[in-house]
Amino acid sequence: MSLPTHEWRFEVGAPDHGGRLDAFLAQRLAWRSRNRIQDAIRDARVEVRPHKDPQQALIGELKPGLRLRRGQEIVVRLPAPQA
Repeated sequence: MSLPTHEWRFEVGAPDHGGRLDAFLAQRLAWRSRNRIQDAIRDARVEVRPHKDPQQALIGELKPGLRLRRGQEIVVRLPAPQA
């Protein structure tokens, strides 16, 4: 039996274009440390989709230092907190 998860979705705006993936998520998921966010990225709990990226750039290996593009959608799936 798998644990329930929570999902968050974020769109990369112009101010975040060129920024690092881990820093972007650390700002939006302030209750998680940057190290824990980097672990989630490495554990494939984070997905980067082209979404509205005008160039529909393909994403290679997902790393914490990935430079973001305006219009991309970031999807994060983390285990739900246990009671």
